[in-house]
Amino acid sequence: MTRVQAKPRRSQAERRAETQDRLLRATVSMLVEQGFVALSAAAVAARAGVSQGAMQHYYPTKVALVKAALERIVERYVADVQAQVGPLPPGAGRFEALLDLLWEVHNLPISRALLELYAVAHNDGDLADVAAMLANLATTAVGDLAGELVPEVAARDGFHEWLLTTLATLRGTALLAVPGAERAHLDWPALRDRLTASLPPPP
Repeated sequence: MTRVQAKPRRSQAERRAETQDRLLRATVSMLVEQGFVALSAAAVAARAGVSQGAMQHYYPTKVALVKAALERIVERYVADVQAQVGPLPPGAGRFEALLDLLWEVHNLPISRALLELYAVAHNDGDLADVAAMLANLATTAVGDLAGELVPEVAARDGFHEWLLTTLATLRGTALLAVPGAERAHLDWPALRDRLTASLPPPP
């Protein structure tokens, strides 16, 4: 008779990490489906298959839960961009690929859900802190990516100001990119050309 080998017991740290991962995945999914305003911490716990008590142990408030989920999102997208752009040879093609990926990220369902978060944050002090954290985290992450992937461009005088303008343009254009509003914004190839043309000149 074959003896069934018992699975090794997971450590407390592994169980804790799995619980947090399930909660953050559920939060991201429900942000996409419902937006921040309709998001319920109790519903997130139910989606993740976690008790509300366990969820509150890790994330005492809805804002804390969303903040942790947003940090996870930024980390994941940074890794994705590094994986896709990093192998490309240096030069203009790598810079254009970086811009293309940033545009794709700004048009993902989760990114559109986060635009709502920015709007709601104007009337919610706690959420304003989260929105500011997200904006600063994303800006720093993109700046670091540029320094790593296109250092010859990121080193130019005025690049940081160009980056801030570009990110604001991407957010605004993504917000306007709804069916029927095509006359209100440039299509992406034209916008990318204008952003590229506005880069600070090389030294």
